[in-house]
Amino acid sequence: MNHLASLRNLAAPWALAALLATLAGCATYREKPLEIDPATPLYVDARAMPLPALREHRFDPSDGLDQTEVAMLAVANNPDLRLLRDDLGIQRAQAFAASLLPDPQVSFGQDLPVSSGPGLVNAFTAGITQDITALLLRSSTMKASRLDTRKLELDELWAEWQLVAQARATFNQVRSDEALLQELQSMLPDRERLRESVQAELQAGNLTRDVASGPLLSIADLQKQIDDTAQKLNLERHTLKLLLGLNEHAELRLVDDPVPTTAEQIVPADIDQRLAALPERRPDLLALRIGYQAQEAKLRQAVLKQFPTISFGLSYARDTSNITTRGYNIGFTLPLFDRGRGAIAVETATRQRLFDEYQTRLAAARSEVDRIRLDLPDLIRRTQQAERDSERLRVEQQVATQSFADGMLDWNAYVTLSTASIARSMEAVQLALTLQEQQEMLRTLLGSELPVPPEAGR
Repeated sequence: MNHLASLRNLAAPWALAALLATLAGCATYREKPLEIDPATPLYVDARAMPLPALREHRFDPSDGLDQTEVAMLAVANNPDLRLLRDDLGIQRAQAFAASLLPDPQVSFGQDLPVSSGPGLVNAFTAGITQDITALLLRSSTMKASRLDTRKLELDELWAEWQLVAQARATFNQVRSDEALLQELQSMLPDRERLRESVQAELQAGNLTRDVASGPLLSIADLQKQIDDTAQKLNLERHTLKLLLGLNEHAELRLVDDPVPTTAEQIVPADIDQRLAALPERRPDLLALRIGYQAQEAKLRQAVLKQFPTISFGLSYARDTSNITTRGYNIGFTLPLFDRGRGAIAVETATRQRLFDEYQTRLAAARSEVDRIRLDLPDLIRRTQQAERDSERLRVEQQVATQSFADGMLDWNAYVTLSTASIARSMEAVQLALTLQEQQEMLRTLLGSELPVPPEAGR
């Protein structure tokens, strides 16, 4: 009896010390106020870019943003990408949690005799219990969590690839509309002189209203084109700012970036090889494959959970008559009703959906690549023809403008030629933009760089 008392007196300080050490290692809560972050200077780490062309480009916004710098800033600062990276951070935290061993459960209780009598002592019970099933399932849980993390990493990479294409396309649209607006505005002085000439002829009685309506309407149409282009340009610039994560008051100065001519924009020679290797090149397809592997692990885990959950514990107790006992306890569930059938059915159906999603995505990707490949030759031909026509009409318009100013060309011929030049120029610009977008989409769909292998982290 004295020996047991001495043992308890010795164990109590150590138990208290162990408890205090455990509490000292716990995380502490720190409040994070919800407030608007102040504007930060533009900074891009080129080493973190997802494509070689971006990693090799020097980011220097002091002289304006070229097309590649716009793509780099979008990858680094896009709000939707930041949320996706936050989701990835949550998943990595969940993977860390899945790797931790389950904590044992310690219990202690004491019974105090209500009545006094010879030989009565305070009774106590102490025990420790460990969930065995959690230990058995830990391996499959960790595997599924690691695969889910890798899937989100590849989803992020695919989102970055798509964002690069979107940023480049928006940059091209803004720059093209800026040039178009400048060209349209440069025609206003000549059209104003035309309006004055027509008004003078009307006042002199040399023209009737129905004859003069043609040139006057062309002037109104030019002003409408200017207003529509300016409104469209304003929307595009705000869209680009949102894409880059910039506020509405941020200065956005874009500069030209060398763009291949239409003659150089051809279908890649190795398109068939890339198309065949699409499942190993496209991050989204790799993500779906890894997600399917993660679902297989979750299904195996659900199957294992249908067996009884087991817990094991050790106990040490003393009753009021001062009799001490040592023992153990084993607990398990009886698989009579649930038996994990619901969880297995859910995981099986989820696996089937992921299987179908992968097949659908792969078929859609191949179909889209094939469509662009067939469309590109005709699109290149039309763009080149429109550019040649636009350049020829631009030269003819310059000659016509001078002839009209010298009184050697009537206003009807001048308006007809000028209107045709504007229309063909706008068509050439739109065709060139469509061609650039299709080329960029083709590069994205085919996968311009092999992702990191599934076994490695980024």
